[in-house]
Amino acid sequence: MKILFSGSNAFCKWFGNDIERYPSFNASQVGRRSLTSGDERMCWQCQYYELGKYFGSGDRGHCVIAVEANTRMTVFIPVFSADKADFEVHFIQSLAEGVEHLLATDPKRRFDKMAFLAQLEQLDQRLEGFEWVRNTDMSVNGHVADAEQWLSQEYREAGSLIKTDLAGLQLHLNTLPKRIKISDQPKRHKKVIPDLDFIDYWARQFSEPFSEGISNTLNDIPVPEAGSPADASNVIFMKTFKQRKSLDH
Repeated sequence: MKILFSGSNAFCKWFGNDIERYPSFNASQVGRRSLTSGDERMCWQCQYYELGKYFGSGDRGHCVIAVEANTRMTVFIPVFSADKADFEVHFIQSLAEGVEHLLATDPKRRFDKMAFLAQLEQLDQRLEGFEWVRNTDMSVNGHVADAEQWLSQEYREAGSLIKTDLAGLQLHLNTLPKRIKISDQPKRHKKVIPDLDFIDYWARQFSEPFSEGISNTLNDIPVPEAGSPADASNVIFMKTFKQRKSLDH
C-alpha cells in the first residue's frame, strides 16, 4: 500500500514547490483528479495553513489538514519544518493517534491495545512509500475548508496551536455525518460518518473488523439538505463540542 498526498498549491509551496501535478489522460483533469482510496493506495487531500498570519499571533500555527478521500476522515498535523520525510513521520503518528482515540472512546467497540499495535505493525510492513502530487479533488477539498473554519475558531480562542485541542476537535469532526456527491445529477449523494467508515476501511486493510455485530446505519441518520435552515448547524455543533470539552475537564 502507498499513501498519496494530494496537495493544494499552498501545501506544495510549503514543501518546496517541486511537487508535480497529478497526471491524467484527460487534459482538463490534470491537477484536478478525483481521489479514491483502495487496497493499493490510501488517498488524502491536504491543505497547509499558517493560522497565526490571520490572527496576529506570535505562534505562527503551521498546520496541515488532511482529509481521506472515501470516508472524509479528518487529521490535523502540526508542521515544524518543510522536510517531506519529517512530515511523513508526523502524519503516520497523527493518523495512528487519531485511530487509537476513535477506537478507545467508542463504547460500542471493545478496544484491544495489543491488537491495535499489531495493526500498526501491519501498516508499517505493507507501506511501500508515499506519493506526493499537486492536485485538488474539489469534493474532498470542500470538507478540508469546513475543517479549517473549525480549526481557525479554536485556534483564535486558544491563542496558539499548542493550546488548541486538536485531538478533541478532530474526534468531534469525525463523528459528524457528511454528504458526498457521487454524480453530476441532482441529489445524487451518499452519506458517510467518517469515524465509522474509516475504522471499517482500516479494519479491512489491517485486521478483522472491529465493529463485528454493529451495523453501520448511515441511511438512518438525517443529513440536512444544503441551504435548508438546519444547514446552519455548525453553530449548534460547535456548542456541542464546547460542552463536551467542559465535561472532560
